[in-house]
Amino acid sequence: METENITIATANAHRGELIREADGLAPFQNVDVLLLSEVMPKRDDLKNNLEKGGFNLAYADNLDLAIAVREGFKVLSAKEYPITSHGFLKRFSAKTRIGRLFGARNMIVAKVETPTGEQLDVATLHPVPPVRPFARRRQVKAMGRVLEKIGSDRLVIGADFNHHPEPRKIDLKVRENNRLLNVNLGGKETFIYRRGGQLDDMLYRGKGIE
Repeated sequence: METENITIATANAHRGELIREADGLAPFQNVDVLLLSEVMPKRDDLKNNLEKGGFNLAYADNLDLAIAVREGFKVLSAKEYPITSHGFLKRFSAKTRIGRLFGARNMIVAKVETPTGEQLDVATLHPVPPVRPFARRRQVKAMGRVLEKIGSDRLVIGADFNHHPEPRKIDLKVRENNRLLNVNLGGKETFIYRRGGQLDDMLYRGKGIE
């Protein structure tokens, strides 16, 4: 996805495997800003492994999400917005494989500056799968409230939305309410482990973004 000369991508690292594999970041060699889910800084040696792939770790929430940028790009600010409750048990559960279904989850919003001084906001999140439909609905609605709060005119959201096999009504409603367009993936599957489907999406709004 490009805004002028900027390429932004999103990836679910599949419990960090993408990061830990020697050539895992090879498909992103032309990407400037990478929005990641299912990563943990310590478990995945995230900072060092990203640097091996030519990225700098700009921000991580220590639960699931991270933002990485190329040399010359700056994250001027970044903020976590909870899309679930965040008690101690919730945060602890979020760091275990089974507990992820019930643990704390965030949305990260960051302001990125390019080497030429252009600025835009990027965001990522990772709602629960549809196996917990009511919880997922609450989390998507929470994303909508965050978007209303930040009011960004130029925004790109890249995420594993877990909307198998396609966006649900609540996804479409939140997008419409917040003037978000989506990149047309042409029905391409973005998740091929166990079963296929389009779980990931790139959403955007603002002049010069397509």
